[in-house]
Parts: sequence; C-alpha cells; structure tokens
Amino acid sequence: MKYYIFLMIGGLVAISACNDHSLENKKEELSELRAELAETKAKIKVVEQQILDLDPDAFNASGSVLNVATIPVRSQSFEHMIDVRGEVQSRKNVMLSAEMMGRVEKINVVEGSVVKKGQSLLHLDADQVVNGIAEVKTSLEFAEKMYKKRAALWEKKVGSEVQYLEAKNQYESLQRKLATLNSQLDQARVKAPFNGQVDEVIAKDGEVVSPGMPLLRLAGSTDMYIRAEVSERYIGKFKRGDQVTVRFPSLNKTVNSTIASLGQVINKSNRTFTIEIRLDGETEGMVKPNLLAVVEVRDYQADGAIVVPTKLIQKDSEGYYVYTVKTDGKAQKAHRSRVELGKSFRGETEITRGLTDGDEVITEGYREAAQDMTLQVLKPTAEVDQK
Repeated sequence: MKYYIFLMIGGLVAISACNDHSLENKKEELSELRAELAETKAKIKVVEQQILDLDPDAFNASGSVLNVATIPVRSQSFEHMIDVRGEVQSRKNVMLSAEMMGRVEKINVVEGSVVKKGQSLLHLDADQVVNGIAEVKTSLEFAEKMYKKRAALWEKKVGSEVQYLEAKNQYESLQRKLATLNSQLDQARVKAPFNGQVDEVIAKDGEVVSPGMPLLRLAGSTDMYIRAEVSERYIGKFKRGDQVTVRFPSLNKTVNSTIASLGQVINKSNRTFTIEIRLDGETEGMVKPNLLAVVEVRDYQADGAIVVPTKLIQKDSEGYYVYTVKTDGKAQKAHRSRVELGKSFRGETEITRGLTDGDEVITEGYREAAQDMTLQVLKPTAEVDQK
C-alpha cells in the first residue's frame, strides 16, 4: 500500500514539473512569435514604402479611394505653459518674542484666539519697573515745583542763572527717566502687531524668559502670497506682471493672478530662482500658510504660429510628418509633408517649418493614408478631438 502511495505522489510531482516546463516553453514561444511579428510588420512597412516610391498608384489600382476629413491650417497665437510647485506664505505669520527679561505673569490668550492690533497677549512681571516709575514721579513732582520757582525768580533777576539751570536740568532729566521707565513697562506687555489669530502659545505661566525668546505665534489671514522655486533654465522667460493660473489641489480651487516679483539670485544648492505670486481678497480666509499651490506660468508665446493637433503628427526613420491634401489634376491625393516641431501644449504642437496657411491637414483617415493615395474629402473638420 505504501508503495502505491509513493508511486502516486511521484507521478503527481512529475506531472507538475512537466506542466511547469510546458508553460515556460509556451511563454517563450509566444515571446518569439511576437518578436517575429513586429519584425515582419516593420519589413512590410519598408517594402510598401519602396513600392509606393516606384509606383504611387500601386495600392489604388482597383480604383479604391480613401475617405478622409481635413482641417485647414491657420496662423494663430500659441503659448506654452509650465507647472511650478509653490507654497502659500504670509507676511503676517510671525513669532512674537520678549523684549526684556522677566517672569511670565499672565497669558491672556489661548491657541485659536482671534485678536485685534494692539491687544495685550501676555504680561511679564514688571514690579521693579512699576516701583521705579512711582519713585521717579515723586521726585519729578518736587523737581517741577523747584524748577517753576527758580524760573519765576530768574525772571525777576533774583538768584543766579546756575541755580535756574540746575533746577531745569533736574526736571528735564527726571522727565526723560520717567519716559524710559514707561517704555520698559510697555515692553513687559506683549501686544498684537496686527489683526490675526493666535496659532501657537509657547510660553508658560511663571516661566522666566529673556529678550528674543519666542512666546507666541500670530498668523493673519491677509497679505498672503505664493513663493515658488523655478529652474534657472527659465531665466528671462517671465516678467513682473505676467498672468498666471494658480491651483490649490487640496481645496480643488483655481484662481487667476500675476507675478509680483522675480528673484535676482540663483540658489546654488538646487539651481533655482524664486518668484512671488499675488493673492488677493478672493483667497482671504480660504488659504493657509504652507498650503501647496501649483502655478501655471507661460514660458513661451508666438503670434502667427502654425499649429496642428499633436495626434496627427507621425514619425518614421526620416523624421516627423503629417498628411496633407494636394490637388493632382482633378484628383486629390495624400501628401506626406515633412515638418519641424516647436513646443507642444494641451494636445497642440507648433509647426516651425513644413506647413503654410491654407494647407489642408488630414484629420480622419490619416493613419491609413499613404503618399499619393487618392482621396475623397468628405467634410472639413473645424475641431479635432484631442483625446
């Protein structure tokens, strides 16, 4: 019994191995056949062309005619656009810092608080400054009285000029000292420099802070712009005021704008320069700092350009060509027009050489056309599907 079981298992393994081997052979055979087919098609195309060169009517001997549609070539304005990735920036996105050393006494806001310009956001302990102000005010009151008395006496030529000047100097000195202390007291109050929203509160109650230490981040919803890095290969292609289209992929929103400024320095690390794009009130409250933006900017424009749908352009060993219609006696025949290409954009390509105004380019049936093939133009095509 065990013998038969082993024999059956061995047979199954052998069959599986044969099947695997057979599958690999079939795959290999299919690859070879496909390669042969591609090679044969290439040879057929070459021979067909050779026949057409010797006898243009070789494939029309039966009198068959290729039905086609055409589009007239017209000079028009053509532009090429590029997409540049950038980020929304704000000139009102700042980190507020302490201007003096002190202990955080009170924080008046939390993250998300909407504040007005000049509103007090945070207080530092300023007891020493307050006491100093009180002391100076007391001295100032006395100095003011002494100054006024000395001034009155000096007008009557009583007393010396030195006494009058000393009293005046003491009074004015205390006034300046009081102004300095009031300024220091004002520095103990961190205030909002503009209308905005508190984005982050870093400081903590009771914490001792020093000048320049970040305390809060305040962000405004106005004065936004887009900053983008552009390859140095496009230097000279743009100028201030050029129209652009801005897309915000995350918001599924598109707006029109203009270039506000161009950077004058090349970044050595990535060989780019910066451009800034204006953002107007249309985006206020919608965009946020660091939001991704895609800027479509024009890098090329030509007036009076010859443009054809890109799908109509074909290529062989000699270069690019399109099929046009030429009149031979009473017959209309296909003509392989060799062309030189410019830039392509949105399914259209500029033809820099090879076509002129009035040429009729075949739009339907162009793949079946051959040099000098007899044509029947069914209808003009005003517009060609670019899909």
